[in-house]
Amino acid sequence: MVLGVRDTEYVMGKDPQNPFKKRKVMLDCTRRDQYTGERSGYENTPVIEFTGDKVAELDKCKAGDIVEVKFAVEGRNYTGKDGQPRNFTGIRGYELAVIRSEQPKPAPAPQPRKNDLPF
Repeated sequence: MVLGVRDTEYVMGKDPQNPFKKRKVMLDCTRRDQYTGERSGYENTPVIEFTGDKVAELDKCKAGDIVEVKFAVEGRNYTGKDGQPRNFTGIRGYELAVIRSEQPKPAPAPQPRKNDLPF
């Protein structure tokens, strides 16, 4: 389930006329008991990043929607400022499909008031 979609960020690269775009979505992937539906006590809320022309995929969804995301786990090694080897792992989304959209609840109908006389 989508918890939130962040605004598009523009990162300046080598070409200032063509900034790099990225946008993130936070999902609630917390497991539920298959019999009771009770949520696990261990939260699982990954953030998936969409980049380039794929940021438009996130226009399809909003908070509360149930979605299916196709993604790749990407990682790289680098040397930190302290000279120690480090690694970075990210989740890069490339496709999103809304399975069920959360419909806004209609406003309740006004209730007639008793003794609503003009005099």
